[in-house]
Amino acid sequence: MFLNNHNRRLKRTLNVIKSDLDRAESEADLIRLVKTFQNNVRRSTFDNRLIYIFMGLCVLVSAFILYLDDNNDSAIFPIVLGGLSYWIVIRREDIIHNLSDRIFQKDVMRDNNLKLEKINGPKYAEELADQFLDLDRGNYSREIKCLYKGKCTGREHSFDISLFHLHYVNTQRRGSKRKKARYDLYGIIVPFGFVKDLMIARNLHEEILNSFGNIKNGYDEYHTTLANFNMRYRVFAKSKMTAAKFLGPVVVEAIERISWYISDMSYDFNAQGDLCLSFKDKEVIFPERQYGLEHPTEFIDEIKQHNHMDKLHRALTHIHTLMKHADSNFESPVRNNSIWS
Repeated sequence: MFLNNHNRRLKRTLNVIKSDLDRAESEADLIRLVKTFQNNVRRSTFDNRLIYIFMGLCVLVSAFILYLDDNNDSAIFPIVLGGLSYWIVIRREDIIHNLSDRIFQKDVMRDNNLKLEKINGPKYAEELADQFLDLDRGNYSREIKCLYKGKCTGREHSFDISLFHLHYVNTQRRGSKRKKARYDLYGIIVPFGFVKDLMIARNLHEEILNSFGNIKNGYDEYHTTLANFNMRYRVFAKSKMTAAKFLGPVVVEAIERISWYISDMSYDFNAQGDLCLSFKDKEVIFPERQYGLEHPTEFIDEIKQHNHMDKLHRALTHIHTLMKHADSNFESPVRNNSIWS
C-alpha cells in the first residue's frame, strides 16, 4: 500500500528466495538463499512507519468525529481502516517468518534423511481416512499439508516411516449459520505388524466415537487392570485377546512415559497391521528454530550445524520399544499387503 524503495527491494528479494527455495537441495543452496537476503537488503524487516502514521491519523479522525457528535456511528469507519492497515503489518511479518520456517524445515529434513513427497493433499487425506479411523476427521474438509518419508534403523527392528501434517475443518450449524473450526494433527505411520484393529487414544474425537458406536465395525471397548491407565486412555479392539496381549506392563509403562514428552498421542493399528501414531505436538515434525532471516548471520550458523529432531527420535524409539515387546508376545507379524513398507 505504502511501498518505499526499501520495501519494494525487500519484497522483490523475498519473492526470488521463495522461488529458488523449491529448487534448493543442499545445505549450500540454503545458505546461498540466506546470503542473498543478507546482501540485498539493508534492514531485514519492512518499513511500516507510513502505516503507523496512517493508523494514528485514523484514531485522531475517529476521536474528532466523536468530539463533534458522540452518537455519530461513522466514527467507526476510520478505526476499521486503521485495523485493516495493521493487518498489512502482520501480513508482512508473516511473509518473513513463514519463509524462514520453510528454509529451516528443509534443512532439518535434509539433516535427518527425510524426503518430501509430492502428493495431492485433499485426495491423500481421503485415502488415509479410509485406512485409519483416527484420520477420519473433518466433516467439511481435510488435507494433508505435507508428507515426509524416511527410514528408522533400530537394534532389533528397522522400518519405513511416513510423517504427515493433517489440516481439517469441522462445521457446526448454529441456527441459520454455520461455524467453522480449524484443526491441525501430526503423525507417524509405520508398517508395524504383530497387532491389528486396535485403537488406544487419550482424546477420542467425535467422528471416532461415532464409528465405534456402530456395531458393524466390530469394535469393543477394552479395560486394562490398571485404573490410572483406564482413566487416561480409552481402548477399542476387535479382539480383546489382542488388546490384552499387547497392553502388558511394559507397553503400558512405555505409553505413560512417552506422554511426559509428547502429549495426547493416539495409537491406531489398522486391519493391515500398520500403525498411525498421531499427536497435536507440532515440534515432533517441525522443530522450532532459534533464528531466521531477521538475523541472517546467526541463521546461517544454525543451518550449518546438524539439527537433530529430538522429539521425533524419542517417538521412533518408543515405536521400536512397542515392536520389541510385540515381537516377543505375538507368534507372527500381521502384514497384509501394507502400503507403508
